[in-house]
Amino acid sequence: MKRPLILLSIVSSMAALFTIQLVNGQSCGSTLSSTSGVIESPGFSMGNPYTSKCSWQIEASISSVVELTIEYFDLAVSESCADDSLTVYDGLESSSNVLLQPSCGLAIPWPAHPNTLLSTGRTITLVFTTNSTNSLSTFRASYKQVVPREEYFFAVDANNGIIYKQNRFGVNFEEIPISGLSRPVAVDYDPIEQKVYMTDVGRPMVSRVNLDGSGQEEIASVIVAVPDGLAVDPVSRVVYWTDVGSNVMGAIINVARLDGSFRRILVNTSIESPRDIVVQPYQGHVYWSDWGSVAKIERMNGDGTDRTEVVNSGLGWPNGIAIDMAGGKLYWADAQLNKIERSNLDGSARELLKAFDDDVHPFGLIFVDNALFWTDWTTKGIDVTDSNLQNDPSTLLVAGIPTRFHGLFPFY
Repeated sequence: MKRPLILLSIVSSMAALFTIQLVNGQSCGSTLSSTSGVIESPGFSMGNPYTSKCSWQIEASISSVVELTIEYFDLAVSESCADDSLTVYDGLESSSNVLLQPSCGLAIPWPAHPNTLLSTGRTITLVFTTNSTNSLSTFRASYKQVVPREEYFFAVDANNGIIYKQNRFGVNFEEIPISGLSRPVAVDYDPIEQKVYMTDVGRPMVSRVNLDGSGQEEIASVIVAVPDGLAVDPVSRVVYWTDVGSNVMGAIINVARLDGSFRRILVNTSIESPRDIVVQPYQGHVYWSDWGSVAKIERMNGDGTDRTEVVNSGLGWPNGIAIDMAGGKLYWADAQLNKIERSNLDGSARELLKAFDDDVHPFGLIFVDNALFWTDWTTKGIDVTDSNLQNDPSTLLVAGIPTRFHGLFPFY
């Protein structure tokens, strides 16, 4: 499977800005170019009794990037992490390319979860500072050189008719040049042909485009009223979308080949206001939410057979739904009841994860690497925390534009 690639040019002749000190006779900071290795704070097992600043610069070979995993983290907590801190830079040490803000405490703060960071170029730099206030501040990180990959989302700005490709750490965003969008709502991605699929309720249609904005084409515009949700099945090579319908046309769920051919209606009965839709490609299941007069979440086989209600009580406006494929969990965000819940894929073992204040309005929802991301019309950005919602969420202001973001989708 081909993966999109973005590399930042690193001038090899630039001098590395790092500090080498001896703390308790141990080396503190260096330039590393091995294919893999481990970095530890000075005196990892004994603590750091002296004030020090250490900088490790990891340099990957040509056509490789650095994957850094924080394996152990226990730094003294202080205001703005002034006493002890770990900072990671995407390249050389510079205020313009901070990948991990100065951090302290018992865990790497969100949204750097899981504790794995990825450089966009060949270099990544760690800077560790400590003073004599706490002699037990320690951390350990492992690194390895890997093939470049992206960890991005597609975020939909419905109000301004824009779809962004946004790094999950809040950096390296870019607008996909798509002409004629009116009010896009849902977006999905086919990693095989590297095409972006989207619905537009302003110009009722379903369309697709290449990542660079070329090859834009409509795949469905006839008998399309309010296309709300969208899901690409990259295995079966089909696309599903929900349509709220109109006075003339009732609500339906459609399926078609990725080019729009062989389109057919899978669901057109006992359905009122279908919103989000997701697929389980290898299991052949399709899930969708319906926030009609009797709100529910349903499931069917990819061909429309074996339709069943998964969750049919205690729902208001189930906007976004997401699946943890490995863990076998179904997540949903309810914008009317202001909460996020989850259950097993069959609806059993239902549990409330988070009840929000009344001013929260969650919309889009995705599960990525044991983290949960959702769009919030109140913060006007993307919130992220762990999949158990035990940590306070961090907010990514996508592209720094204060507007309502509806949908998002990860790709690698």
